[in-house]
Amino acid sequence: MDETNVIVKFGGNIDSVDINTFTRTVLGYASAMQAACGDIDASQALDIRIGETRPGCLEVDLKLVTDSIKGMIDFASAAAPILPQVVATATELYKLLSFLGKNGKEEAATIESGKNRVTVVASNAEKMTVNQNTYNIYTGNPGATKSIVNSFKELESRPEIESLEIIDPKPEGAHFKANRDDFQYMAAAPLYEGADTKTVISIEQPLSLLKVVLRKSTKSMWRFGWNGVPISANISDTDFFDHFSDYSFGIGDVLIADMKITKRYNKDLNTYMNERYEIVKVHDKKTAPKNQPLI
Repeated sequence: MDETNVIVKFGGNIDSVDINTFTRTVLGYASAMQAACGDIDASQALDIRIGETRPGCLEVDLKLVTDSIKGMIDFASAAAPILPQVVATATELYKLLSFLGKNGKEEAATIESGKNRVTVVASNAEKMTVNQNTYNIYTGNPGATKSIVNSFKELESRPEIESLEIIDPKPEGAHFKANRDDFQYMAAAPLYEGADTKTVISIEQPLSLLKVVLRKSTKSMWRFGWNGVPISANISDTDFFDHFSDYSFGIGDVLIADMKITKRYNKDLNTYMNERYEIVKVHDKKTAPKNQPLI
């Protein structure tokens, strides 16, 4: 049996966090650690428990325990503890998503033979090298990466939270920090598009405004009502932001826009499910009736 602690730290002058934000953030990191454990050593089961919390900048201690899965050959006594590698891999996954959120989706990857390292090339030609386990999770475990991305969509909607840190308190332990300005990039990080994904463009869709981001950012997530369903989408149309000051926005206003939808094949349901939305072109804005409250 192996055990260690990791600290999840919510920055800001806060002593409490909304339950949905807390849950999504902790579950996002937990999903990354579970995926890392499974990729590094499938014979080990990872148990994650919440220890104590501390106010100020709200800190949460997560207690991690690995043990051999019952019914499998026990290599624990002969193998080195895997928890440091699990924590480092899960934390590096956050860094990879931050890199892709800022630099664009993966265009190529080079595996360094015998070194357990992969160099990822983003769409703007920037490069980042990660360990093979991190890359395996990014390409093979969309549930883990999507959970992290969704947690940052929630964090972005909470202005009282100024940063998020993940800290292995041991000397030279893994460390990740995202400031508020980084949340938009994490929330917009592109998920891996493998053979089971496809994209479609829906032309001139009516999108009802539910949440507006009042800054010029192609990464920030807006909220819309579309076909009776709330969705989150970033607006990548730079022409729209060039004329941003010409607009006023109210709840219920409608954007007429072209939307790129990323779909992923669900084997259980035997169909493609919508996974990600991006507004690529805004054609028009229609004002809601005047009795609607302004944003």
